Amino acid sequence: MPSLACLRRLCRHVSPQAVLFLLVVFCLFSVFVSAYYLYGWKRGLEPSADAPEPDCGDPPPVAPSRLLPLKPVQAATPSRTDPLVLVFVESLYSQLGQEVVAILESSRFKYRTEIAPGKGDMPTLTDKGRGRFALIIYENILKYVNLDAWNRELLDKYCVAYGVGIIGFFKANENSLLSAQLKGFPLFLHSNLGLKDCSINPRSPLLYVTRPSEVEKGVLPGEDWTVFQSNHSTYEPVLLAKTRSSESIPHLGADAGLHAALHATVVQDLGLHDGIQRVLFGNNLNFWLHKLVFVDAVAFLTGKRLSLPLDRYILVDIDDIFVGKEGTRMKVEDVKALFDTQNELRTHIPNFTFNLGYSGKFFHTGTDAEDAGDDLLLSYVKEFWWFPHMWSHMQPHLFHNQSVLAEQMALNKKFAVVRARHSHRHGVRGGAPPLWRVPCARAAVRGLEAGVGHPGDQHRGVPPPEARPPPPWLHSQRHHGPPTADLRPLHAHHLLQRVPGWLQRAGQDHQRGRALPHRAPQSCECSTPCWW
Repeated sequence: MPSLACLRRLCRHVSPQAVLFLLVVFCLFSVFVSAYYLYGWKRGLEPSADAPEPDCGDPPPVAPSRLLPLKPVQAATPSRTDPLVLVFVESLYSQLGQEVVAILESSRFKYRTEIAPGKGDMPTLTDKGRGRFALIIYENILKYVNLDAWNRELLDKYCVAYGVGIIGFFKANENSLLSAQLKGFPLFLHSNLGLKDCSINPRSPLLYVTRPSEVEKGVLPGEDWTVFQSNHSTYEPVLLAKTRSSESIPHLGADAGLHAALHATVVQDLGLHDGIQRVLFGNNLNFWLHKLVFVDAVAFLTGKRLSLPLDRYILVDIDDIFVGKEGTRMKVEDVKALFDTQNELRTHIPNFTFNLGYSGKFFHTGTDAEDAGDDLLLSYVKEFWWFPHMWSHMQPHLFHNQSVLAEQMALNKKFAVVRARHSHRHGVRGGAPPLWRVPCARAAVRGLEAGVGHPGDQHRGVPPPEARPPPPWLHSQRHHGPPTADLRPLHAHHLLQRVPGWLQRAGQDHQRGRALPHRAPQSCECSTPCWW
């Protein structure tokens, strides 16, 4: 073995000092290579200080992980999982848990809350070979990380088998380590930081509602932020921000003062590490961009099964337009500003129209300048939508009998007809004088509200609330319980813009002999048909 003999002779002549020198050189070379790639990754996320603000069509550079091919991760299929979200909270009264539940309720997504188990029993995840949950949310991601081995393996196997994702939050406190590695993950956390200038990674695959058009300049709320750092290609930053002080994170180095780096406050796990897709937040939902990204994360991790359409219907009510004390009512300049604002909003929102509520009794009850404002407002009657309250602004359910209620409605109706004829502008949206149908239809809306608020037996052929579908303006929390246990009546004028058209069609149908849906036509002392 001549080669081995030569190697032995060479080793005899090499001194320990030479070996130590070679080790030092190798270590320095390794540090240089690591620093090069780490610095290059940070510079890839960082916009140049001399460059102009990025345009919407010119996205900034992005992390190298997006340049790598993604491993196929099994997505949740509708046939294998129920559209139900499992929310693990620290307590039933925790603030972040309630905020998560409020967003799910407002989106009308079904959910189930559970106290996050440490070593306790995990909820049943499957039923007859079908997954019970399409998404899992942890109020505190450490509860998931520190699960006992049995429950952790059970949950991870479920997520991999059914393509279920996980959303987690990390909220730092005074006892949190400033820098630590997330147990079991190639991910480092740096906590208790103050951040500023938040931006959105335009290449993030989960963006749906959120648009990465601009940088949110200014200081982010709170000084307990956590940022994420990793060299693994599975982690993709979603939201990025700068530290308020460049010395807040020691690993930034000497160049941090010259060029503050961007750090991920929200990071997406693409599932390349263990086959489970996750989205991790470095704070709660107090920051408004976190709420948007949370909604997008729910949609992305469920394959758009739990998502809302991008169309939005906006209705702005200006309630009690004639009601108010002297000195607080609208003047001529206020009415002109209202009209100009509506026209400006229409350039961004097609057909945007303010919805004005009125009580005729309070017309011309202000100062001379305010009365002139009332007259100018009626000259613009065709430009707005109108809905009536009672003549004297009294709530309908406080009337003791039907005749008094009908009298109040008739007074408001006469006010609408007379004032419309003297306004020299006829029709809310063209046609007959405005509002003559609406007082009666308004009573129908309030009657439906009263029926939901005070359920009873069938009366005059009208089924009780639990036997008929809820009106479109009711908000259902979708809890597990009786059909009417979670219906909360809202003020009837908080409707979408499509509702005034529904009321108009209802009046036309009644003239043709048809009845309102789920409501029998009744008679009253008005000269026009209406519903109670």
